Amino acid sequence: MLEAALDCCFRNASGRHDVLQFLDAVRIPVIVTDAGAGPSGPKILHANAEMCALCGYPRAQLVGRSPRVLQGPATDRARARAFRAALETHGRASVRLINYRADGEAYPVLIRAGRLDLGTRLDDQLRIAFETEVADPPGRGA
Repeated sequence: MLEAALDCCFRNASGRHDVLQFLDAVRIPVIVTDAGAGPSGPKILHANAEMCALCGYPRAQLVGRSPRVLQGPATDRARARAFRAALETHGRASVRLINYRADGEAYPVLIRAGRLDLGTRLDDQLRIAFETEVADPPGRGA
């Protein structure tokens, strides 16, 4: 899905490939989602290797699913909803949450997200999120 969206942005395959290659080379966990209007929320279009290492899910198990797959019992749903609302209203947002790895282990994470600015009309349709595992509990800062 991300490749199809990027095809709309770039006239040649090497441009799209360069964006995906860059995202895969970034040493920070990154996911790209669609805007996800509606109750089911956004869908993951791309997750880099760092994101897969952080959460323990292989890319194939993330793509097409909601980022909510990373949430669990200790995830503050109100903070998650406020984050999504701020992202849609302001075009960028950050939040500290408790996420869960594929094996069920909880981990605190700082998520910084914004519209994926490709200089095209798709800017309102794609989101990029950078995630960092943090040591301090949610509720401080961010």
